[in-house]
Amino acid sequence: MIDNKVPLAIALLVTLGGCATSQHHVEPYRDIACSQRARVSLGEAIEAAERSQKQVVIDAEYNCAAELDCMRGNPGQYRVTFFTEGRLSRIGICPATGAVQAAVEKGSFRRLMDLDFAFDWPTSEMLKSGPIAARAPVTMRDAIATAEATGGKAMAAHVKTDAAKMNYVIEVVDQGQMRIVSVDLWTGMAVQEPIRGYRGFIARLMNMA
Repeated sequence: MIDNKVPLAIALLVTLGGCATSQHHVEPYRDIACSQRARVSLGEAIEAAERSQKQVVIDAEYNCAAELDCMRGNPGQYRVTFFTEGRLSRIGICPATGAVQAAVEKGSFRRLMDLDFAFDWPTSEMLKSGPIAARAPVTMRDAIATAEATGGKAMAAHVKTDAAKMNYVIEVVDQGQMRIVSVDLWTGMAVQEPIRGYRGFIARLMNMA
């Protein structure tokens, strides 16, 4: 189980600010551990957000404010992003109840104090992909269901444009192991992404711990 990860993995991820695969963002360890305790799934959070705002979600991720905050009774938050009339807007969804909240945002200084160096999914990518994702035949919830079909629980979902091809990038934690699944916005075809790069090396260390 992920709660039994050794301190070495935690220390590496806190020190280096999380981990990432090639071209993809991956959440820091604290979010990975706490997201697995959430009563409300990422897909359910997106459904609640879309029902509340009557808009299509183009980005969603689990986030907690401090290291393993969930152990102290703070469930964290799903931060859910919409694209409307050329702009991005964001709300929060409580992982414990599914209630809509104001999105918790951190400034650069606060991120530095919390040793939270893992960058959010780029705003430029959301603005570029948002208009298409908002009307794609395969929804983000569809993509999450596809990614979770072989096991695990999604903790983040993004949209990525690469060489004129658009995919949902789903971050899944499965028995303590992080994996990335790309799902085509038009066909629903899923491909598991390899872990590469120096941050990918940190991800592998976490997976082996």
